[in-house]
Amino acid sequence: MVDIPDRDAREFLRARLLGRRAELARLGALVQGDRLIDEILADLDAVERQQHGRLLKLSEASRACGYTADHLRVLIRAGRLADYGRPHAPLVRFDELPKKPGRAAPALTPARAVSRLKTQIVGNAITAPRRRHNGNPA
Repeated sequence: MVDIPDRDAREFLRARLLGRRAELARLGALVQGDRLIDEILADLDAVERQQHGRLLKLSEASRACGYTADHLRVLIRAGRLADYGRPHAPLVRFDELPKKPGRAAPALTPARAVSRLKTQIVGNAITAPRRRHNGNPA
């Protein structure tokens, strides 16, 4: 697996899968890899929508974006961040959080873990096993 920056992970994975899909369709692969990759892309999009649209408490949001809960509360009061919770119990959407400059992203989010696993599965499903004869690759 190629190591790629966090922010470009989704675009990299999508481009890689679309390239493999086109290659499999062109070669007429027996596993119908284009359908397989279409399903994986749909699953990946669903996981990403779920991950980015989830609601967080301010304490969870502060860990995710790098700003303190108090600063997020100030942004809510100023109208620069939407509040999806009830009075005195604010909730914010993950995908609307401001990102603090210079803050490193978490090492592995659930969505990235799923996408990496899917990439490995697709790679194993469409790569033919190498046959060996007397210990030498065929």
